[in-house]
Amino acid sequence: MGVRQVASIHFKNFIGKNWLPHEPDEQNKISQADKDVVREHVLVFVTQVPPLLRVQLGECLKTIIYVDYPERWPRLLDWVKHNLQDQQVHGALLVLQILSRKYE
Repeated sequence: MGVRQVASIHFKNFIGKNWLPHEPDEQNKISQADKDVVREHVLVFVTQVPPLLRVQLGECLKTIIYVDYPERWPRLLDWVKHNLQDQQVHGALLVLQILSRKYE
């Protein structure tokens, strides 16, 4: 669990540094294809990981949502709706909480 926690913190820091719309270092540049993969999978993982890791993924989601929603992530609300109906409530509510803070 300790290794997973360190990896999740590293991932959160990497996303925070390199996802923002400013020009990242060439060494750490995230391609659009990589961003698409992250957006596609981060929602799946946020519903499956232990709470200790969910905190870090929540911070990743916050960064990604603030930068990409709704222009580059138009299906996010569809995912929320599906997961609310599919009893994956915790992950869906986490995303709704982040969205509400964005527009607060």
